[in-house]
Amino acid sequence: MHGTGDFDGDGDSDILWQHAEGLVVIWEMEDGELVTNHNLSSVTNAWQIAGTGDFDRDGDSDILWRHADGPVVVWEMEDSAYVVNHNLPDVAPTWQIDGTGDFDRDGDSDILWRHADGDVVTWEIEDAAFVTNHNLPGAPTSWAIEGTADIDEDGDADIVWRQHGNDNLFAAWEMENNAQVVSGAFNVGPDWQVRATGEFDLV
Repeated sequence: MHGTGDFDGDGDSDILWQHAEGLVVIWEMEDGELVTNHNLSSVTNAWQIAGTGDFDRDGDSDILWRHADGPVVVWEMEDSAYVVNHNLPDVAPTWQIDGTGDFDRDGDSDILWRHADGDVVTWEIEDAAFVTNHNLPGAPTSWAIEGTADIDEDGDADIVWRQHGNDNLFAAWEMENNAQVVSGAFNVGPDWQVRATGEFDLV
């Protein structure tokens, strides 16, 4: 499994798969049950799914791709079908995509980048096109980004971190309009791992 998202706009999260030989498949889900497969185009192994998000604000999740040599592409999706490519700027392989989320509260998903040296950048995305960079404070490489979620319910995606080492600290960066505004840390033992972030108490 390489991601989840509402690829058909029905309110149920669906499951995104990428086979080792390149085939891409969406499992359309409804009420927790598999409804049908949607077979998408095959890709070479040099392309890997880097995330999902609604990059064009149409209500359907799209697929974010990264090539081993640096190119970045969004597959615009509609009703679980591929519509068109959106080519974003190339980025050196020393940068990796560490998450997606709406960091500026405009309804389009944005992209979270981390450099091998620790630098952190968000890409503001609008209508599946790159708008601008937002440079955030760097962090030591002993800290890893574990996920993104709107943990303070203000409409902006926030960043969850974990320190790998003796301290086993977690930290949350509260974000506002692509800028870090508040951070806090707490301790969790090394036997625990983050598997997902999201809104688990929606009623």
